[in-house]
Amino acid sequence: QLAKHVFGASRVVATASTGKLELLRNLGADLAVDYTKENFEDLPEKFDVVYDCVGQCERAVKAMKEGGKVVTVSGAVTVPAFKFIVTSKGADLEKLNPYLESGKVKAIIDRKGIYPFSQTLEGLAYVDTGRVAGKVRAVKAMKEGGKVVIVIGAVTVPAFVFIVTSNGADLEKLNPYLESGKVKAVIDPNGIYPFSQTLEGLAYVDTGRVAGKVVIYPIQQDN
Repeated sequence: QLAKHVFGASRVVATASTGKLELLRNLGADLAVDYTKENFEDLPEKFDVVYDCVGQCERAVKAMKEGGKVVTVSGAVTVPAFKFIVTSKGADLEKLNPYLESGKVKAIIDRKGIYPFSQTLEGLAYVDTGRVAGKVRAVKAMKEGGKVVIVIGAVTVPAFVFIVTSNGADLEKLNPYLESGKVKAVIDPNGIYPFSQTLEGLAYVDTGRVAGKVVIYPIQQDN
């Protein structure tokens, strides 16, 4: 969508499995390639920019024109490359608003990919199957009169929509209070879990009884 409707690419070719080809066409792809039947790098047509979302940069390099570019956002880079970290930037995100409001760019939610918060692990497992057609969303039930805050996915109920971005200047203002002890990070004493128990940690958050933050640590905690 961004390549075709925002950045004005004259031709967009995208890959997907057989069942997702029509979705690609509906989103603006000029050509949808079924990767279960042919290798995109073997196409006679070569490309100015190849955007790799699945960690196959070696194949992507073979698909670009001489002097072209490969952008990879997944997996290890196995060819000589320039690496950098992308962070959220409010000014860039705001540029998308007209396209979202006009309908040129739409949030695509997989109809099978909506899970209650307590089934977050199942949602992640579905993502891992590689069969997702759009975004997977975890939602949490609210009380009558409550509020819904969506941090990922499309808003499908009447809502006031805004974009929150990281702001270094605001965070720096907190430093003196953190250093002086006036503001402290509050960790729930019952909410410290090893990475292998992430599901239990999420389930504890979902109880609504958390007093502070729940922490998932990636290595064995020293006793």
